[in-house]
Amino acid sequence: MTSANHEYYVSLEVAKLLKEAGFDWELNSRWQDWGGKNSHEFILKTDLFYTDRPAEYDGFHALPAPTLDVAQRWLRDVKNIALYVCPSYEPVRFVAPNVVADDEKWVMKWQVSATHYDIEADEIDFGDVEEEIFDTYEEAQEAGIQKCLTIIIEEKKYVNDTMGRTGMPNSL
Repeated sequence: MTSANHEYYVSLEVAKLLKEAGFDWELNSRWQDWGGKNSHEFILKTDLFYTDRPAEYDGFHALPAPTLDVAQRWLRDVKNIALYVCPSYEPVRFVAPNVVADDEKWVMKWQVSATHYDIEADEIDFGDVEEEIFDTYEEAQEAGIQKCLTIIIEEKKYVNDTMGRTGMPNSL
């Protein structure tokens, strides 16, 4: 997760997952490979008019870099997955290292879950990501997006593996 202009962009890892999951929205930001043929050094470019290198060359050298909010909207609008980032308050009894407060204080943390509109189940099984508590909203949001994308890609691979070239299940 990278911040520019007070916007939080998806990390390079999540950008790769988005591309594999089919993200194809036009953006003015991208992860651009500025390394050579054997060296990959990706940097975040947020200037639409910066055209020192083509947006995509040699296959996989430029990746869309949406903000976290745009990636979450794409999951909702295209994949029918609603991602929820919810506050979770935790009690804390210290104020600073080696200083304990008289009263218990509450600190806001964040949790994430998701629902798929096309599935009968209430929620997507997030496993350990759903149990994890995050320090910032953006950390929780990116973890949720990454988990949703991983589920989409795994489902896509499963469908491809179980279908033959005729489009019929391999077992038939």
